[in-house]
Amino acid sequence: MGAPLALRSFLSRRTLKTKASPNPSRLFLIQGMALAVLLLTAVRVVWVHLVWEGRLSAMPTKPRGRSLEGPRGSILDRDGRPLALSTLSYDVELDCFADRDFPPELGEELLSALSLDHRCSKAEARRVRDLFRVPKKARSDRGEGVVPRYVWTRVLAKGIQSREALEALLAIGKKRFGEGRFRLRFLERWRRSYPLGRAAAQVVGFVGSRANGARVATGLEAQRVLNRLGERREILRNGPGGRSYVVGKQPLALPVETPTAGIRTTLDSGLQEAAFRAIHKAVQTAEADWGMIFLADLRSGDLLALAAAPSFDPEHRRRGDRYYPYTHYARFEPGSCIKPLVLALALQRGLVHPGEIIPCHGDGAPGSKVYRIRSLRGRGRVRTITDDHLVGPVPLAQVLVQSSNIGAVRIGMRGGVAFHRELLTLFGLDRVPSLGLPINRKKDSLGMPAPIRGSLPDKSQFREPSPYHRFTGPSLSMGYQYLIYPLTFGEAFCTVLTGREFRFRLVSSLEDVSGERIDLPQAGPGKRVLRPEVSRWIRDTLLQVVGPHGTGRSIAGPGVTGVIGGKTGTSFRRMGEERSYTASFAGFAPGADNPRYFAFALLQKKPAYKFYGGKYAAPAVRDLLLATLEQEGGAEEFPQEKGEEDGFDVRVR
Repeated sequence: MGAPLALRSFLSRRTLKTKASPNPSRLFLIQGMALAVLLLTAVRVVWVHLVWEGRLSAMPTKPRGRSLEGPRGSILDRDGRPLALSTLSYDVELDCFADRDFPPELGEELLSALSLDHRCSKAEARRVRDLFRVPKKARSDRGEGVVPRYVWTRVLAKGIQSREALEALLAIGKKRFGEGRFRLRFLERWRRSYPLGRAAAQVVGFVGSRANGARVATGLEAQRVLNRLGERREILRNGPGGRSYVVGKQPLALPVETPTAGIRTTLDSGLQEAAFRAIHKAVQTAEADWGMIFLADLRSGDLLALAAAPSFDPEHRRRGDRYYPYTHYARFEPGSCIKPLVLALALQRGLVHPGEIIPCHGDGAPGSKVYRIRSLRGRGRVRTITDDHLVGPVPLAQVLVQSSNIGAVRIGMRGGVAFHRELLTLFGLDRVPSLGLPINRKKDSLGMPAPIRGSLPDKSQFREPSPYHRFTGPSLSMGYQYLIYPLTFGEAFCTVLTGREFRFRLVSSLEDVSGERIDLPQAGPGKRVLRPEVSRWIRDTLLQVVGPHGTGRSIAGPGVTGVIGGKTGTSFRRMGEERSYTASFAGFAPGADNPRYFAFALLQKKPAYKFYGGKYAAPAVRDLLLATLEQEGGAEEFPQEKGEEDGFDVRVR
């Protein structure tokens, strides 16, 4: 018994020693620190209340806010009128919670509010009234249409832009009708608008998406500066229940000014619509596959209009629309439109002179319309050049007026390979136009192939002796074996009219979202490449084309003859088993002394019969030039350089 008692006594002594006993000094320290903290806090509160009360009330409060993505940049015409812009609109959704239909007067009030934004059709009115009826699947047969509580959501309207309509909907959303409850939700979105619609769709383009969801932009919409989006801030404040909401956002945020990027073009909205009407009428009259037309200022080089048909509505695109931008993607063979360039270069190089008699007939007898070109070695195929009508030996001017293929070939072949090489380089026929428009030589951004396949003119196509002598040389002299962009050909034709290297301009300035503006260099006439008397002779002769004996006689008449000059062109190109014909006309006005405007139109059709440029393309150019003269007035005296004989001003590019 002694051992266990001794053990218990030892263990009890160890346990008493290991128990922690409270330390009075430590407890006093903790209590003192807590009291100090409370005392300092009280002093701080009193100090702030007494010293900073006036200062805090005078300090401006800095509200919390959020940043919202701004709209896409705008595209403007030369006068600042919009061609493409983003506007803030709202989709209105309706949430209902009820066990019976809402009173009919609720639907009538909503229709009155929507009518402030747009005219409601009968179908839309029926739809709005039905929104406040309990869905059929929730109805019960328990008498008088009583159903359990049910929640349904519907779209009331989309794209509301009227401020009055939005405010009226806001007021309706605060009302109560019967025992049911409803809520209007406003979802903001930026909507892209195109005021000119189809008239400018080809050049302005559109922003859309492919089947795989990837975004795509065509025309001027592809400019990267438009993707630099601005921001706008909306103020947040505290609401019921400790939640924050946007001032005016719940339930409505009205449109506000937002900084945007922008592109200012040289287009004129009125002339753009006139150009589209002219080419649309021409395509319908000729039953052509497509056509394009443009108008340029010979003084500044600004493109005032650039349109094509068929076109599409960029705001309401449909399956089957033809998005191909014929205005700047398509290429063509100029045909007889090339003859003023050939004769101008021949006059410049002294190969011919005004008044010289050109034998515009075939082999041997002057009454022949077939000119045969044989191989230099006397073997191989014979190349035949024909005229549609008998011309015979005529003065040089009649080669243009009567549009003689034989005469143009005889003149062009006088200069040989060097002449045709210079024809390409001097007038820049192998250039791709640089106007700020996306140009792809193979496919456009929507994956559609070009309507005419082939390559741009190249010096490598000149091979001697026989292939060039029989084929390349004669073809180039009368406008074949070229595949030229219409805008490039227009610049070459304006070079002949002015005697100076000529360039077009479509974009005049760019403006970043920060407000920084970049003015692009001017275009128009540059350095002189032809003698003044050469370009003047060409202009005088082209006035005779639109006369009683020229190939443009179909548009001759009072108010046109002596005012509009130009050159007709017709060409064909074999595409498979069919021939694709091109009818074109290049015209200028007013008169030969100081022409101010240049217009060019072309139409393409397959198959075709007697598809002439003077019959189908010339009326479109005439209508556009007359509309331009009516709107803008006649030619102005251009400032002359010292020692110059013409009035075309030099533009620094």
